Formats: sequence, C-alpha cells, structure tokens
Amino acid sequence: MKHLLVFTLLVFCFPVLTFGQSDTLVDCFPLAVGNQWTYAYDHLRTMDTGAGNMYTSDTGKVSYTVTNKTSLADSTVWTVKEQRRLRHLVTWGYVREDTTIVDSTVFGFVEQLTGRHALYRSNGEQGLLWKTVFPFLRDMSDTTLMYRYWRVSASQTHTFKVRYPSPNPVIAYEFIIRKDSGLVAMRAWNAMTFEGAEFSNHRLVGQTITGAANPEATSPLKVHLYQNYPNPFNPSTTITYQLPTKSFVSLKVYDVLGREVETLVEHESDAGLFSVEWDSKQASSGVYFYRMSANGNVQTNRMLVLK
Repeated sequence: MKHLLVFTLLVFCFPVLTFGQSDTLVDCFPLAVGNQWTYAYDHLRTMDTGAGNMYTSDTGKVSYTVTNKTSLADSTVWTVKEQRRLRHLVTWGYVREDTTIVDSTVFGFVEQLTGRHALYRSNGEQGLLWKTVFPFLRDMSDTTLMYRYWRVSASQTHTFKVRYPSPNPVIAYEFIIRKDSGLVAMRAWNAMTFEGAEFSNHRLVGQTITGAANPEATSPLKVHLYQNYPNPFNPSTTITYQLPTKSFVSLKVYDVLGREVETLVEHESDAGLFSVEWDSKQASSGVYFYRMSANGNVQTNRMLVLK
C-alpha cells in the first residue's frame, strides 16, 4: 500500500484551470450514436475500521456506448449505456471476500450547444467520482464539468487537474483528453485521513468512433496513425488509428533491429477511429516501432519502453 500513501500526498498543488472561447479549440469528446469507449478500471479504498484496515478494490473493464440522441433547443441529450464487469475484492484481516460485479446502467449525457459545449450527466449523486469513469455533474460537489472543445498540445492531448480543499478529505483528480478521441485517462484520489484513503486510475484501452466525429471539421477523414499514449510508458500504452473507409488493417510492433515483436491488428475494419492497447510486459526497455498498413497507406511511429 506504500504507493497509494505516497500518491495521495501529491494533491496539494493542483490549480483549477479555466479557458475562454477561442478559434484554436478542437473537438476532444466526439459524440455520435454508436461511439464506444472501453476502459481498464481500477479503484482502491482503504479504511481504518478501528479493528484493523479494510481494503476494497474493484478492477476490470467498463464500457460506455452512445445509444441515442435527443435534440433540444439549447442542448443535445445523448443516451449512454454503461456496462461494468469488475472483480470486487474485500480484505480485512483474515477475512477475504472475492466476488464479480456484472451490471449496466443508462444515463443522459447533456451537451450544451453554446461556448465550449459543457458536458454533464443529467443525474448523479454524492460519491459518483468513485463509481464511474464519467463522473461529470452540472451542480458539482466532488466532481467537475467536462467540455467538448479544448485547446490541445502538440501531442493532440490536454491534461487538466482539479483540487477541492473541502469538505474534508481533500479530493483531487486529473483528466487527460485527446483530440477526436475523448477521455483517455482519469485519476482521482483523496488526501490521507485518519479513516483511510481512496484512489481511482482508469485508462482507455479500446474505442470505436464513427466517421466525421466532429461535424464542424472542414478537412476530410483520412488514414492516420496517432502517436501512442502514454509515451514513454511501462508496461502498457494505447495506439489509436483512423480509417476513412472500410479497410484491411495491419498493425505490428517491431524492435530497433526490425524484428517483429507482436501483431496487434490483422483484420478488415469499418471506417472510424479505433484504439488498441499494447502490453510490453514481455519486452525489455528500449525503442520500438509500430507500423500500420491500410489501403496501401503505410505509417510508422516510434515509442519508448522504460522499466
């Protein structure tokens, strides 16, 4: 548990970031019926019961699928289905409870059609931050608002961090979003208290984004292989690629000597934006290349494994 205790001490310097409307804003949360995001989900809580520490963890996969769209005068309501398959493990002294959570829920995801297009759930409750990858609420208590349009860095991503100093315990979180992709990572933690601590770490491992995710874009969709994220990394990273039409796709990883390390994709795929995860547990530290071939178009990027 030492890594958790250290991590929770890092929350005290995070500013609240604000932005104004700008021509440089880009779509970082594409919404369309059929879009889907799948996350590796990891939530850990430790609590002092007075008779020893109780540890509760939920790990597994959670997916979000846009199933419907309702247009209103000043907003759009997207119907999102959340599906969870998690291992729920509780450890308390010699007591160990190991169960599986398989459930689903549906919620409305409201998009305001002015400014930067604020995004928030139509309903939610206290503590939502620890129960979902999409905890965004309009009337914030222990979460924050999300927006569809952001400024991004050269890596096409934007990171924002927020800290709530009260009520006790201190709550802080970090979101990483990527152009034309959506939320690629979410981390949340509270400050250490006498009662315990809580930590969430969720990351994107797969997605399906339908063509023309950004209706305001003027350039046509084209074959593109994005830079992996995170980079450098250990042990896993996510590689995203874009297809303008139905294509046979080959995506492989090579070492610096040109030897094939692993085949990640080798099949026909519809048009859209897709992501695949590479786990480098069996690879040593060093530079690797990932190469995609689709519709006669070949693209290669470099990535770095640090162990």
